[in-house]
Amino acid sequence: MKKIVMLIVMIFSFNMILNAECDYTEKVNLITLSSYVDYNYEYMSDNTFKLTFYNVTPEMKLIYNNIEYAPANESVELNSLEEGKSMKVSIKGSDTSECAMLDLRVINLTIPYVNPFYGSNRCIGHESLNVCSNKFLQYKITESEFLRLIDKSENDNKPDDEINDKPVVKELTFFEKVVDFAKKAWIPVLLVILTSGITFGIFSTIYRKVKHGI
Repeated sequence: MKKIVMLIVMIFSFNMILNAECDYTEKVNLITLSSYVDYNYEYMSDNTFKLTFYNVTPEMKLIYNNIEYAPANESVELNSLEEGKSMKVSIKGSDTSECAMLDLRVINLTIPYVNPFYGSNRCIGHESLNVCSNKFLQYKITESEFLRLIDKSENDNKPDDEINDKPVVKELTFFEKVVDFAKKAWIPVLLVILTSGITFGIFSTIYRKVKHGI
């Protein structure tokens, strides 16, 4: 137990000595400098990405996958990165800094996906779509999804009479509704009159024959 306590004390003392000159002002300065660290990516001929971090001063170092990267000309390059890869890059105080290994900042990022439909003939006339105007996307686009977006764009740009294949239902005025009702009601009324007339004629003929004993 004493050995464990001694080990903890030694580690704590070592950290105190290591960061003895890392005062509050220096910490604030390094944290401020780390906020200016930026990055961009470049698509390479081997179908991978190169990620470059800028504004990495000598007082800082980057750590990714437990590997430390010291800056060269205030930049750090990470190569052979696959599309869609999620990354967590830590920025810490460099070994030569007064605040060695001090946590300064964490950058979470995702390498984009290559858009295989960028600049294709199907994109002609649909340049406003993200799948047509961007070489890289934040998601993996499939051919079926691409065609669905193109079809939707084409339908959105068509006149209404080309999109709607069903006849337009016209709203009738009150007078037109009355006329329409009269037309529909006249046929059964006429049938009733004709039927009644025929029935009355037959009945009258039979009645006269019976009356005269025919």
